[in-house]
Amino acid sequence: MENLCVTKAEIFVKGSPDKNGLMPVILVPVAGKVPAKFVLAGTVAKNAGFQVGKTYLTQWVAGEVDKQYGRTYNYRCLSEIDPIQILELMQKLGPAEVLKTKEEVEVTKSDFDL
Repeated sequence: MENLCVTKAEIFVKGSPDKNGLMPVILVPVAGKVPAKFVLAGTVAKNAGFQVGKTYLTQWVAGEVDKQYGRTYNYRCLSEIDPIQILELMQKLGPAEVLKTKEEVEVTKSDFDL
């Protein structure tokens, strides 16, 4: 369960549209542990199932380290959740915590391949 978190998808206003004209999306941490890189290209967010303004149970997977961008992460929208579910998941996953150090996040495996 360590790679599960609750996030709210919002427009990342400091970014610029991607090649498909979609604005980047920031996954605002609500509960659970989230890697420090949680801004997605608009097209990536759309393809992963995220819609701006909605809250989701989210799974993340740490990938390999890219020479230019550092460690990569893949996010998957597992399901949209309602306010009662948010409260329940906050109790199970704990408060939102951003993992900032390299030692805190290791390469992980998942059932999905992005």
